[in-house]
Amino acid sequence: MISLLSLDINKLLSQLIQKYQWVENSAKINSGTPPVFFTPKAVRKAIAKLWKTVLSGQTIVQLNGQGVSGYNL
Repeated sequence: MISLLSLDINKLLSQLIQKYQWVENSAKINSGTPPVFFTPKAVRKAIAKLWKTVLSGQTIVQLNGQGVSGYNL
């Protein structure tokens, strides 16, 4: 257990003040849609997943028990 005698109050206070100053000087966030960046690895995974879905025949969409063409499945 930490005793109060071993705590350096001035050091803790200066660290808290420093962290507060860092937060105070941080960049402002603009409203709107932020840009999205994809790494090459993420793009490969997304394309691979898309092709896997397309080639496996899982592209049939069911809406309230009906297929894309309107026929019941």
